[in-house]
Amino acid sequence: MQKTSMGIRGVKTEANARHTSAKERLKKIITTMGFTEYNTIKLCSGGGQLRHDFEINPDDSLQMGEDSYAKGEMPHALSDAKRAIHSQIDQALLALGYSLDGKEMKWKLNLMARCGFVAPRIMKRVSDARNLLEHEYRAPTRRQVEESLDIAALFIGATRRHLDLFEHEFNVGKEDEQIDESDFSSELFFHFNEERHYFRVIACQDVQPGTFGIAKNVLGKIRIGVNDEIFPEVVRLTVAGDHEGKVRQALHEFFAVLAR
Repeated sequence: MQKTSMGIRGVKTEANARHTSAKERLKKIITTMGFTEYNTIKLCSGGGQLRHDFEINPDDSLQMGEDSYAKGEMPHALSDAKRAIHSQIDQALLALGYSLDGKEMKWKLNLMARCGFVAPRIMKRVSDARNLLEHEYRAPTRRQVEESLDIAALFIGATRRHLDLFEHEFNVGKEDEQIDESDFSSELFFHFNEERHYFRVIACQDVQPGTFGIAKNVLGKIRIGVNDEIFPEVVRLTVAGDHEGKVRQALHEFFAVLAR
């Protein structure tokens, strides 16, 4: 989607706002445009696959776990289930551009939850499954291993869906300013650069119907990367897709972080 400008007014742009955080610049633009949690909706625009490949991927580790389970090797099966979960978490976060050197699993799990990849109840079950190895000194039961393998499969499947259909582009704007299926008269256009791992956000005004987002006025342009406080909430908006409940929750979290 192409965004063009016939004038820049009112808000600091990407070029002259280097010393202001991305969150603060975004907050100022959103305030200027009059967007709130309650009058804003999201329109999907485009997407594709987001990947970071390992030599041994999560599915490989999960299959190893199933094989170990079939052989009656319960500790090995549990270890493989844990490895599959860890691998899927690392794959998702590395694909977004995060550096994981020295990061503990608790930090990773919290970040995955904040990004909205899976429901909190699944994250709780994942954490419980991992704790079997760390805190249990006796051999796991067959039932415990079965549950851990099932949780690993559920977690991998839920996360993979979002990576396979990662929305590289979407718009947000006021519901009463929607002008066609893909745009608002005033909107924020989000695009994720998967090679350089940042979102480009363009604030547009006077968008014309049927022009695929071409704007007469651009209020500002912002880059939001993994080191920016608001980045996980933008990811959450992305993975929410067009699911109304998930979008509402993502917008709630997005505006909550902007406000603090």
